[in-house]
Amino acid sequence: MNNFMVMWETDRKHPKYEQLYRFIVGEIRNGHFKENEKLPSKRVLGEYLTVSGNTIETAYDMLVQEGYIYSKPRSGFFVSKIDALAPTIRLKNAIEDRANKPSYRYNFKTNSVDTKTFPFSTWAKISRDMLYKDLLDSGEGQGDLCLRESIAKYIREFRGTLCTAEQVVVGAGMEYLIGIVSSLLEKDSAFALENPGYYKTYNLLKNLRRKMVLISVDKQGMQLDELRKTDATIAYLTPSHQFPTGVVMPVGRRIEFLKWAEEAENRYIIEDDYDSEFRFGSRPIPSIQGLTESDKVIYISTFSRMLAPSIRIAYMVLPLGLLGEYKEKFRYEASTISRFEQHTLNEFMDVGYFCRHINRSRKLYKKKKDALVDAIHQYFEKGTVEIIGADYGLHLLLRLDTELSEEAIIQRAKKNSIKIHGISQYYLSGTVLPHKACLVLGYAGMSLEEIDRGIALLSRVIASAN
Repeated sequence: MNNFMVMWETDRKHPKYEQLYRFIVGEIRNGHFKENEKLPSKRVLGEYLTVSGNTIETAYDMLVQEGYIYSKPRSGFFVSKIDALAPTIRLKNAIEDRANKPSYRYNFKTNSVDTKTFPFSTWAKISRDMLYKDLLDSGEGQGDLCLRESIAKYIREFRGTLCTAEQVVVGAGMEYLIGIVSSLLEKDSAFALENPGYYKTYNLLKNLRRKMVLISVDKQGMQLDELRKTDATIAYLTPSHQFPTGVVMPVGRRIEFLKWAEEAENRYIIEDDYDSEFRFGSRPIPSIQGLTESDKVIYISTFSRMLAPSIRIAYMVLPLGLLGEYKEKFRYEASTISRFEQHTLNEFMDVGYFCRHINRSRKLYKKKKDALVDAIHQYFEKGTVEIIGADYGLHLLLRLDTELSEEAIIQRAKKNSIKIHGISQYYLSGTVLPHKACLVLGYAGMSLEEIDRGIALLSRVIASAN
């Protein structure tokens, strides 16, 4: 090791050589200083810690005498072999919590993707090429222009948006971008959220201390009539594939929301284009942002769903009316994504790999969706279930004709190593509208065999309970 920092006590009850001795003993016993690791020389450490050589020498002598370190002539001091003690209480509790966290044989979670589809070799090759480019400067805080141009081109062609690269802002994750949006909108404005809806967005806005109102969702999405009865000025919509109901907002209601936004100067729509790439029954409906040239829609999306959750690259398209304020407020902010990663993604998109990857992923997920639907039809008795929203996104709803409650089904599934959620868990207000038990089944991260076996077991669990 080169050096290490010691936090000296200020009350001077213990001399510095004793404090240094106790610090090194603690690091060795906790396993932070490894066996045979070389310690800094007495001169180098004394200069770094701005203490006398006698302080370092006294501490080292005590450590040698007690066997914590040993010396080699003309080589220096090294850490002896000492069995590390148990971790600290905090670390121990974290490890125990992780160990006690149940693992499931069949996990129908909705936030996973099939990471096996990720083009590792192509991505790695592009990443290596980027290392030889001059990308060590900080770059643009809004995101490098080349990537913003690729994003603008992609969403114009595939989502029908009306934007330029100048309006695109790139950031590390949806949470970061929503935080930016929140800072650009009036502090006293209220956000209208879909109910049921995505609880992470709800929690994020709650942490930002924004006022929220919850608006019910019907078969066409958020209910505009209900929204009009509130003082909300920001409508947060997932029109391409509402989560968790899977509803796709038709063009007619999209236009109605645009008219609502245009009725007042401070009204905006945040269009979260969740799962828009994955449609299996028809062509995607154009984005709300692309339906009008009005300055009322903030379009936001992410690459995490299309590539991998660990690739934390999200983007948004700001209306021109907010773009100036963004540039003023964030002109000194650095980008939250490394330039190497930005340019890797840009090359991946520019050469055409991205579109090919999406097409391959869409075909694979269609197979998985079909396997899930076939398994439900095979293992559940006809007339006892209803499948909802199977042609869009990477999850579907399974409504059950049973006397069992959702919670009872979830707990019985858990005992049989099946992870599922019920739609009741996504009602943000704490009150649930009356409905039959309805399960939310994600399938992207499961194999075809796991889907079939998981549904077969789930059907037996529910049938035995009935």
